[in-house]
Amino acid sequence: KFAGYGLLALAIYGTLSGLWLANAPVWMWLSLAVWWSALIAAFVYLQRLGMAVDTYQAIWGPDPSLPGNQRKPIGWGITRPNLDAAPGE
Repeated sequence: KFAGYGLLALAIYGTLSGLWLANAPVWMWLSLAVWWSALIAAFVYLQRLGMAVDTYQAIWGPDPSLPGNQRKPIGWGITRPNLDAAPGE
């Protein structure tokens, strides 16, 4: 995850340096600022809602006998829903 966030930062840097070198018009700068702001807002909103499911559980399932399901989820806002439980439990 850390490497992924670092690559996102590099992508932003590459995009902004490309706009600068190409002497892009102001509307391009503004549209990219709005786009990245919307993506960041959606990321924060969904994290706070608990919609980020643990990767291990997403791949291997919620079986409690699996070793990865015994560990604490890595990162903030990561949930590990118990899909085997009956509704309301």
